Amino acid sequence: MIQLVFCAKDEKPYIKDFFDCYYNLGFEAMHCADNGGNGTKLGGINYYDYLNASAFQIPFYQRITDWLDKGDWAFFCDVDEMLCLDVGTIDKFISLVPNDVDCVLFNWKCYGDNGLNEFEDKPVWERFKEPAPMNCVYNDRATIKCYRKLPRQSTCS
Repeated sequence: MIQLVFCAKDEKPYIKDFFDCYYNLGFEAMHCADNGGNGTKLGGINYYDYLNASAFQIPFYQRITDWLDKGDWAFFCDVDEMLCLDVGTIDKFISLVPNDVDCVLFNWKCYGDNGLNEFEDKPVWERFKEPAPMNCVYNDRATIKCYRKLPRQSTCS
């Protein structure tokens, strides 16, 4: 089984696009650390209460990996991050991964705010079209070092 594990807070503008993206990629189960705010809850997602908790992301990831079957794969991200696969579905992608590989890293392209100062009621794909510059710094980290993990749960403890 391939699971999606993510964090959300005040993600109402993103959650529908996010859900559609990962549902269409074929993720079989979705787990959300809900950190509160004005988010919209959708069916098909398992929510875990981390309302207004600080530094909750790593403890949530540790908690969820304890519950997942050790043969599962799990993709970790935030609710405003979308995965794009050239091969169509996550199952097809995993079928191309050699059996001795326990973790896949995806280079992650950051888009920032695209200069938008006001919310526009449009899909994420229409609002954020231009990636952030490669030399851009966000939270004191260079965006070019971003990646996301898809580990086999047998490697998580």
